[in-house]
Amino acid sequence: MACAGCEDHLPGLHVAGNQLVDHRGRQIRLLGVNCSGAEYACLQGHPPLAGPVGRRAIAAMASWRINAVRVPLNEQCWLGINGLPAGYSRAHYRAAIRRYVARLHRAGLYVVLDLHWNAPGSHTAEGQQPMADLDHAPAFWSSVARTFRRDHAMAFDLYNEPHDISW
Repeated sequence: MACAGCEDHLPGLHVAGNQLVDHRGRQIRLLGVNCSGAEYACLQGHPPLAGPVGRRAIAAMASWRINAVRVPLNEQCWLGINGLPAGYSRAHYRAAIRRYVARLHRAGLYVVLDLHWNAPGSHTAEGQQPMADLDHAPAFWSSVARTFRRDHAMAFDLYNEPHDISW
């Protein structure tokens, strides 16, 4: 259930050369907003989407003439690991993200999912690290990719703002 009927609302995205284009090859420039909350809410024992995310909030965003919404994610909330509250992580977290993505698509908005908070090993992902690590990021992205494999109105930001690392 990534987004049944997304193609009715949005032309799919793909890369052609160095451009993001729709299914007809027309260049698309994503202009949007960040919808913060999913990177931290489940850690604090709150539903995954903090803040206004309902129909009125989405309608307001669409009225701003944007075409994309970035949704920052927490790898441990998505995977349900390292002792996070079961009622707010794993299946509950993933279902909330899927439902939100579908609502954004129905409003004509593309979605950019990004790995925002992570942590190695058994440490809690309660902030942004310099870079994604091999401990959980591959499992996170494999699961996200499976979840949204049929959603062509989606982009992925593999890691938010890497810092303090060399090329």
